[in-house]
Amino acid sequence: MSASRNHGLDVAEGEYVMFVDSDDWLCDGALARLRAHLDGEDVVCFNAKKFIEQTGEYQENKLPAIDGGVTGWEYFNKTRLIPTAIHFVCIWQRAYRRSFLESQGLLFEETVKRAEDDLFTTMVMYHAQTVKAVDECVYVYRIRPQSITTTVSIDRWYDSIRVQEMLADFFIPKQDVDKTVIYQVLASNYINYFSQKTKSLYGNRDHELKQRINWDYFRETCVIARHRRLFRMIRFSPVIFRWYERMGSKVH
Repeated sequence: MSASRNHGLDVAEGEYVMFVDSDDWLCDGALARLRAHLDGEDVVCFNAKKFIEQTGEYQENKLPAIDGGVTGWEYFNKTRLIPTAIHFVCIWQRAYRRSFLESQGLLFEETVKRAEDDLFTTMVMYHAQTVKAVDECVYVYRIRPQSITTTVSIDRWYDSIRVQEMLADFFIPKQDVDKTVIYQVLASNYINYFSQKTKSLYGNRDHELKQRINWDYFRETCVIARHRRLFRMIRFSPVIFRWYERMGSKVH
């Protein structure tokens, strides 16, 4: 998919580009409504909704409207941790000024098959100087059984770990931006790799994880007290962490 997206960027000619996955579609009149909001911003964000194919149900997804005047990183920090029906990093929730992407050399990482959106979106937000978020529902995201995003694959999971390490490697040395939110995202991902849910999906991979992840990066991203506590627990014993996780769920 990354190679196809990069090819699309290579041959695109318009001022702005968007991405539409093969299972999904645009709302009626979406492009005309979106075009009315374009005013030279690097990125214009919009709303989308889920379509659950098995039930025919739609789920709305809304993020706060922002009428320009913010950088991508300001927008990232305002919205990245807001719980939403659709994951923040999904690339098809935005229109991108093509010359901006070209000037920053922003392409999709073709060596990974999962979490490429996490990498691309985060890097876009780091580099974007002007971002607008409009209250328009433009995109419909179809959820169906056996789709790529709902299929469990150990290789794709390993790719997500690689993306995690790439993001940590990029941001940890940075001194020019507030890293509080990105560190919370990265620390949560590291912690989730050892969770009971992940173990249920992929089996016990503790030994492999200990070899694959950078523990210095993990520790560095733990900037809030809870993450630091869980890091120490996982470092001592992932088994004890999962016991603690189960006890916490029973309490709640």
